[in-house]
Amino acid sequence: SAGFEIDGNVGAANGDVTLGLRPHHISLADAGKGDVAARVALVEALGSETIVHTKTSGGQTMLSVVAGQCPVASGDTVDLKFDTSHLHLFDDTGVRIAVS
Repeated sequence: SAGFEIDGNVGAANGDVTLGLRPHHISLADAGKGDVAARVALVEALGSETIVHTKTSGGQTMLSVVAGQCPVASGDTVDLKFDTSHLHLFDDTGVRIAVS
């Protein structure tokens, strides 16, 4: 699990909430400055961008798309920062929860 604040009001949600965020809105942060730490599982260097596949200690897989080349390797621990302005929340039935 990750702890961070969301600007605005979150609609009523009972039960578990699932966070949805596109890989372009998850960046690599300086150590201790991210929202969650994760271990790098795979690095795909595609020229103009790099896709970094990670897994958190809780078992969640997260992808980050980074511009250009990225100096990380499989097995590294990285901090991931979420751009919460692009965050989507879903209740335990899969229905989107409005954030206003």
